[in-house]
Parts: sequence; C-alpha cells; structure tokens
Amino acid sequence: MFLKADWHWVDSRPVDVKAGVSLPSYNYFNFGAGYTLASGTTINVDLLNAFQSIGLEEGNPRLVSTGTVFLARPILPRRLTASIKYDFGGSRQQTVTVPPP
Repeated sequence: MFLKADWHWVDSRPVDVKAGVSLPSYNYFNFGAGYTLASGTTINVDLLNAFQSIGLEEGNPRLVSTGTVFLARPILPRRLTASIKYDFGGSRQQTVTVPPP
C-alpha cells in the first residue's frame, strides 16, 4: 500500500500588461492511496482539490484585450477519482540462469 500527497501553488499571473489585469494566486492539495495486488494490478483512489480551493486558470494569454476584459476558467472543484492499472511485465526485470554445459 502507498499514500501520496501533493501541494500546488500558482502565483499571480499578468493577463493584460497594458490594462494591468492579473489573475490572483491560489493553491490546492491532492491526496491519494493505492494498493498493488500480487497479480500486478494496482488500484488507485485520489481526492483532487481536497479543500475546495478557488482559483482561476489562464484562458488565452495571447489575446490582447481592449479593456479590462480577460479570459479565465475556474479550477475544477473537489473530485474523487479511481483507477486500475495492470503491469503486463514490461517493466519487471527478469533474471535468467543458464546452467553450465
């Protein structure tokens, strides 16, 4: 079994330098757990944006606006994801013993 956690911090970003518009900074936490079965199957469960952080992602930073209009989208809310992964053996090292002649 394994546990994982990460913290993302995004600083404020200028969207339109001419108009002085910037997106505010934000941060969010992700947590997860996984378990690998003897058959090579791994089951993962992740809680993303665990504390319901609010922030804006850049929309189109190449667009030059003609006022205080900027494009941005909110970060995704808290969500629980589950996944299953199977190792077909390509990543495992195998040792071959050759008997003497």
